[in-house]
Amino acid sequence: MEVSYTDEFDRQGTVYYVTDAVPEQAMYAESDSDSMSTCSSQSARTITSSEVSDFYQERFGRVFPLDDNIPVVLPIDEPEHERLSKQHRYLKLLVGSNHFGPFREVMERHTRPRVLDIRTQEGSWIQEVADEFPHAEFISLDVVPMVPHIPRPNVTFEVYDLYAGLAEPDESFDIIHARDCLNSIRNYDHLLREFHRVLRPGGLLLIGELGQEAYEAWDTSVPARSSAPQTARGLEIIRQAVGAQGVMLDAIPNITRWLEAEGAIWSMAGAGGVAGAGMELGTSPLTPPSGQPLQIPSLTTVKRGFHTIVKREAHIPNGTWHPDPVMQRVGAMAHEVWKATWLSCVPLLLEHNLSKDEVKEILEGAMKELCDPAVHTVWKYTMVSCYKI
Repeated sequence: MEVSYTDEFDRQGTVYYVTDAVPEQAMYAESDSDSMSTCSSQSARTITSSEVSDFYQERFGRVFPLDDNIPVVLPIDEPEHERLSKQHRYLKLLVGSNHFGPFREVMERHTRPRVLDIRTQEGSWIQEVADEFPHAEFISLDVVPMVPHIPRPNVTFEVYDLYAGLAEPDESFDIIHARDCLNSIRNYDHLLREFHRVLRPGGLLLIGELGQEAYEAWDTSVPARSSAPQTARGLEIIRQAVGAQGVMLDAIPNITRWLEAEGAIWSMAGAGGVAGAGMELGTSPLTPPSGQPLQIPSLTTVKRGFHTIVKREAHIPNGTWHPDPVMQRVGAMAHEVWKATWLSCVPLLLEHNLSKDEVKEILEGAMKELCDPAVHTVWKYTMVSCYKI
């Protein structure tokens, strides 16, 4: 029976919590999408209202996941929900729709496509796409129940630990949509192998990630250290704080090499991460948290990897200076999101042992440059599409 829960803001919704008991061989069976165990080979149960607080902790006046295995990067409270909602709107405007690459083509090819969405966050993407494609079955996954989601007959919302792998059967999805995942997991290379495991042969993987560097508008290959030095300094400290928690910040620049058939991440199972295969990953850890050994499910395919890998970068202006009217709208929304992002990064900086005065100096400098109409910088949104071999 489905039981709704109430979060800290007294909002109602239903999310299923998936436990960690994974059978060695999980077989996918067709099932009714209304069932709470539709998408998972693990046992699932509904989160009750008394358990919701177990997922949260307060740090420096903001709400974060309680799980110590989740990096402390951005909060999950009401201001963050609003920031993510605005971010979703400008990314949709930037790309031209809720999806990119061959998403629509693959969706229309199947009578009942199964789509895994990682991460749900405030739920804007999954709600809109589920409405656009009512014939599809969606499993939307997050590491914490960020908000109660509006129930839909073709969507099941689940919460569980990404760092422990995907609680989904082998070769059970036609599409995986993974947006804004990098900062929520340490062993991103392991997550990519999990994507491969749960995709059906020929299945489509879509990855979308915002960069963590500002670039000069006049040359988007040049970091904006000249026109926005305070912003560049603040972002460097943020990258240090995120990287110190084991987040694989160089995953997106290396993503095409990682995904290629017989690439390093497919040949190093049990060898201690991608860096163990001879690739430099800076501060990335090679084992899961708490000293637990990395558990890598065996893949049944003979040749592993992805093909037809397409990587695209879209540039997001920091304000309304762009000559294109659509990009002006994107820049106006992005400008508001970036102001909120700097505020959301305050706990991260304080956790990195910066003093309140140092954090204040970073924020004031970045905000001043952000609001200066003479400073023209862009951020990059990377989109990757590929098919499982």
